[in-house]
Amino acid sequence: MFAVWLLYAAGVIYTCLLPAKDIPFEELPNDKLLHFLSYLPFGTLPFLTFRTIRMAFLTAMIGPAIGVLVEFGQAFSPGRSPELGDAVANTLGVASGVALGFLIQRFTRN
Repeated sequence: MFAVWLLYAAGVIYTCLLPAKDIPFEELPNDKLLHFLSYLPFGTLPFLTFRTIRMAFLTAMIGPAIGVLVEFGQAFSPGRSPELGDAVANTLGVASGVALGFLIQRFTRN
């Protein structure tokens, strides 16, 4: 399952750093919601992978770092620009994923 997390991370990073001309949609009705939902698995998947809450939490905390670094990286991607609001949405997505993952782990494991 950790391999799934790594593949997911690679896919999100790749997609977030695409030049604007390569993004398949022109305008999104709510791109913050897309950021939030895209980063939710960064928080949830570690809780489905690791048996200890500590290891799951530590792994999940990589998600906000990726979100912030990707936003900085967009400054170097043609037609893209970093936005503080996107970094906040990314972080809130991870935090919500952590809460969801914690609940799943708590109620499905002994």
